[in-house]
Amino acid sequence: MGTVVCEHLRKEFAGGVVAVDDFHVDFGENEFIVIVGPSGCGKSTTLRMIAGLEERTSGNIYIQGRLVNDMPPRDRNIAMVFQNYALYPHMNVYDNMAFGLKLKNVPKDEIDKRVKEAAEILSITSYLSRKPKELSGGQRQRVALGRAIVRNPSVFLMDEPLSNLDAKLRVQMRAEIIKLHRRIGVSTIYVTHDQTEAMTMADRIIVMKDGFVQQIASPQELYDKPANRFVAGFIGTPPMNFLEVSLSNQDGALFLSAQDVHVAVPTEWTEQIKQHNLQQATLGIRAENACPVDGGSIRAMVEVIEPLGSENILTLKVGTQPMIIRVSPEYRPAVGSMVELDLEMQKAHLFDQENGKAYF
Repeated sequence: MGTVVCEHLRKEFAGGVVAVDDFHVDFGENEFIVIVGPSGCGKSTTLRMIAGLEERTSGNIYIQGRLVNDMPPRDRNIAMVFQNYALYPHMNVYDNMAFGLKLKNVPKDEIDKRVKEAAEILSITSYLSRKPKELSGGQRQRVALGRAIVRNPSVFLMDEPLSNLDAKLRVQMRAEIIKLHRRIGVSTIYVTHDQTEAMTMADRIIVMKDGFVQQIASPQELYDKPANRFVAGFIGTPPMNFLEVSLSNQDGALFLSAQDVHVAVPTEWTEQIKQHNLQQATLGIRAENACPVDGGSIRAMVEVIEPLGSENILTLKVGTQPMIIRVSPEYRPAVGSMVELDLEMQKAHLFDQENGKAYF
């Protein structure tokens, strides 16, 4: 059994609004797991149920093998870091970090030892006498992390802890949290709406939508083998391109066709396509897997060019369907011109048009 086990968790609010349904996950020992999804998908509600801040409607929660369904937060041996730093403005950094331990009547010498050890880990020793108003956003977040560390919890729960920081500082703090996790080795459940955070930080990612888990996998597996169209479009920057196509048989060979699209089907797809008798489908291709070539299988009009120095991002129109590709900085076709593309079909995906399930 992992550090945290959730068995078929469900949360239904008044009026029949279901925020989380059938959340069934085993969080492994010392794992860093990120729950990601758009606003309203149920990720923060799930975290709050694990913390005991939100009552579950049904299902079970175990922390280190103990059933904690009706246990108050203070008895669950968890530490939570929130989006806002929630520091006491009248206390200095030392007292903010020590406050929870004082409430538990931890001996003064032990408190001093834990606070100073945490401050050293987080490189905030020189700030211990300062008040929160004298600190930057990144420093305040370190203090909030330190307050969690000193509790020696079984699990860290983090609810979008970096969303109040600017972009550069978020990148820096992501690295700091990863290093912290590796150093202290405590299981961490981290909630974010930012898929880049999820991809760069997680051992495993749980993707949620409308209260349901869509897929649980490593970052690379999510990127390479999305379970459905939602996951494919949510994970990755730029997001995956989707082209609605028809399947046709020409002289015994299968093709995916639409306006300005005529792509041969990979031979390894043929048998499953025939088994499902597919007539219509959605072709998914990532921006880096479409290459401009003369005589390509897709024709597209250039709408926007975004030069980023190391690469150019082209926004195209394939018939009436949008498409984004990533190309070298030297390739800069004129806006309004037509280009031809070939696809790396071994890295392409095919989805059911109705339910979004991935076939390949």
